Amino acid sequence: MKSKPLKATALLLAATLAVPGLVFASELPVLRGVGGDFRMNSTLGHETSLSEFSDKLVLLTFGYTNCPDVCPVTLGFLNKVMSELGAQAGRTQVLFVSLDPEYDTPEKLKNYLAFFNRDFIGLMARREVLDDVARQYNIRYGKLSSLQVSTRFRKLKIPNQAQQAQPDEADTSALYYHSTVIYLIDSQGRVRSSFDTTTAVAGVVDGVRALLGE
Repeated sequence: MKSKPLKATALLLAATLAVPGLVFASELPVLRGVGGDFRMNSTLGHETSLSEFSDKLVLLTFGYTNCPDVCPVTLGFLNKVMSELGAQAGRTQVLFVSLDPEYDTPEKLKNYLAFFNRDFIGLMARREVLDDVARQYNIRYGKLSSLQVSTRFRKLKIPNQAQQAQPDEADTSALYYHSTVIYLIDSQGRVRSSFDTTTAVAGVVDGVRALLGE
């Protein structure tokens, strides 16, 4: 759970980004007590660490491919941010950490993310590694129940996975609750802001551009 000072700072920074307009890097101080480097398998086909993106800013979020609502909204939101950044999107990387390593293989995660943006990178790891990273970033998550649900109908909505949607009632996964936060991380691996999809896209874009100009 976030400490009160950290939570208050995060709320203040989210409010700063919520209103579109000129944002200065000085208005996005380093958030202490959250974040840090980590290493996971990736959709790039090899292990990847956060520090390997030191030439870019990172937009980091957590979720899973069978999420029925929040994750598609979050990834669509991030795609809008990248679109609004234009040429500066090349200096910004979206990382999506899977909370369902039992189901989300690199291939499944890559196909899923490609529906939103082919430049998004997915990360996955053993449950114990994932839990350590979740604690680093104050991510709360867990299974909603022990029941497994069919993935068939979700796949029918994702063109990239349509061919996987042939009748296969054996393909099931768990449902999770999880934090919906998106972190803005600078080139030194420091968390500079946190927000979610209720934040104005233009406000996030302003924040990214401010850090790119440091």
